[in-house]
Amino acid sequence: MFISVLAYHFVHMLRSQLKTQGVSDSWNTLRQTLSTQRRVTVTMQRRDGRTVHVRKATRPQPGHQT
Repeated sequence: MFISVLAYHFVHMLRSQLKTQGVSDSWNTLRQTLSTQRRVTVTMQRRDGRTVHVRKATRPQPGHQT
């Protein structure tokens, strides 16, 4: 139950902040718009045996930047 209440407050805070910026989309619209934004992790093995993780985000589309 706690996680549900926490999620509700997070969504409410996020939508309130977006509304002050002029974005009044529904939660479903926001989720659909941002669903194409990805974070990609590449894992490589070095010659000395250590592992390197490179993490990059995809380039934001105009809807993401809004």
